Amino acid sequence: MDNYSLKAVPEMPEKLEIPNGSMGPNDKDVMAQLNISHPLQASELKYPAQQLSLNSQIIRNVHGIGAQLKYMMEINAASKVGRLPFLPSSNLSRDVLLGNDEMITPFDIYGSSEFSEKMVQPHAVMEKKLGIL
Repeated sequence: MDNYSLKAVPEMPEKLEIPNGSMGPNDKDVMAQLNISHPLQASELKYPAQQLSLNSQIIRNVHGIGAQLKYMMEINAASKVGRLPFLPSSNLSRDVLLGNDEMITPFDIYGSSEFSEKMVQPHAVMEKKLGIL
């Protein structure tokens, strides 16, 4: 049996390039050079796409290609449904199709629109969208 393991290899540069001027703990140039990421970060970013692909393959194997195409078309149509540009969309129909409607994630708590710091004027957003400016 093969032993597959994930080894964390830090990606630290040999020498940090310090920019001219004052340097503080939040200096973007120096922080960007460190580029340290958790080994599971890449896997977690790919997880939703991998789950969609797996569910699609299972549906194809069990019910045939017609059911798979219908499932993918429903997800595509549900993804395109939106509201006016200044109103956030919950994407509930897409979450129901993907099975994420009963799952509570940090985005559900911290990513809601009521905690958003973005304040827009609806008339200005619609004028920009329609090119009336």
